[in-house]
Amino acid sequence: MHFDTEHPLVLTASCESRMGTTAAVTGFLAARRFYIMEMPQFDDTISQRFFVRVTFCGVGGESVDVARLRQEFVSVASQEQMSWRIHDSSERIRVASAGVQFRPLPGGSAVSPPHWRARLIRSASYWN
Repeated sequence: MHFDTEHPLVLTASCESRMGTTAAVTGFLAARRFYIMEMPQFDDTISQRFFVRVTFCGVGGESVDVARLRQEFVSVASQEQMSWRIHDSSERIRVASAGVQFRPLPGGSAVSPPHWRARLIRSASYWN
């Protein structure tokens, strides 16, 4: 068996922190013969929110009905009270980014740590 890693799908989701969410998501995908390629997750202990981004693919030669997959995932999302999205990674999605304007300090120099902006842009596109 080989996996169709050239055509990955992406599930992004967030919900209130609780036990069993990871199992619910991975069990859903495994039951439908999807291979998980990458699955970073994060639990924000301040907001008590769980975030996950799953990159997964089907078995080579088997078609994937993304609309049906979304429809079937509604039961998991409802049970976990998730905000979620499943999209084909080949589709371009709109991403909003936030910027911070830095003003010059007296003397003409400006404090503008470029890594802050890059981190904001990477975060916005990664979780969407």
